[in-house]
Amino acid sequence: MRKGRLISRVIKRANIGLKDAVPAGSVDIIGDIAILKIPEVLDENESELAEILLEEAPYVKVVYRQTGPVSGEYRLRDLKWLAGEKRSTTVHREHGCEIEADLEKDYFSPRLAHERTRIARLVKAEEDNSGSGEVIINMFAGVGTFSLRIAKETKLSKIYSIDKNHDAFLRMFKNVMANRMLGRVVCILGETKQIVDQILTLRADRVLMPLPEKSLEYLETALSTLKQEGGMIHFQTFIHAGKEEDPVDVSRARLHVSLQGYPWKFMIEDEKVIRTVGPRWYQVAHDLKVIPL
Repeated sequence: MRKGRLISRVIKRANIGLKDAVPAGSVDIIGDIAILKIPEVLDENESELAEILLEEAPYVKVVYRQTGPVSGEYRLRDLKWLAGEKRSTTVHREHGCEIEADLEKDYFSPRLAHERTRIARLVKAEEDNSGSGEVIINMFAGVGTFSLRIAKETKLSKIYSIDKNHDAFLRMFKNVMANRMLGRVVCILGETKQIVDQILTLRADRVLMPLPEKSLEYLETALSTLKQEGGMIHFQTFIHAGKEEDPVDVSRARLHVSLQGYPWKFMIEDEKVIRTVGPRWYQVAHDLKVIPL
């Protein structure tokens, strides 16, 4: 059942009369765990909504409510258990990959599935055209979802998958083993800048930057990983745009300023809004081709 239809049925059965105040995006389904994102006006109805959701979606075994934004060093959700089994660990299936995550300890978003597929297919197309694999650095890997998707889609490419969250690192390694990708995906525990300086300078054909909050801070590090002949950076950022502004244009202008002074030529091959994350706040992606001068 689609999320929009599911949340509509739950609200209707609860007879709250606030259907229009609860958009389709008010629930995330990750494995067999549902996370409700509902307004404060429904505080008194949260338990009832959770129990109805369990009845409407038998594949859901646990219901949480997200009580605050993703925050902190490890980008974790603030969750409140509402109904079902009392656990926060689940296995999410995405395009043939099995991804275990603890939603209280690891960052994971099902809403980036399309972006993961898009990048994985870009790598596959390049591999098919060249007949050889790429060296890819995933700078903020979490439980390894982007890395796993690329390894699943391709045959020859190798992904260095870095994260400093110890719990996420252990789960990433477990996911690599479970999906039989050992050797294709190299799991590294540590702070990205330090790891790159120590072992990954001038190694990459392609760099993933799926940490929008710190993308500008780590841009120089991403550039330092690229081979001398250049490569591709998948840059993500959060941007605020005014009512009459295009968030992609605003983000591109900011990125252009940040790239001044580097001894490279930069070309944006693709760019788009991945999703809206708040009132006039957007997650934007730029595919940045980097070429030596």
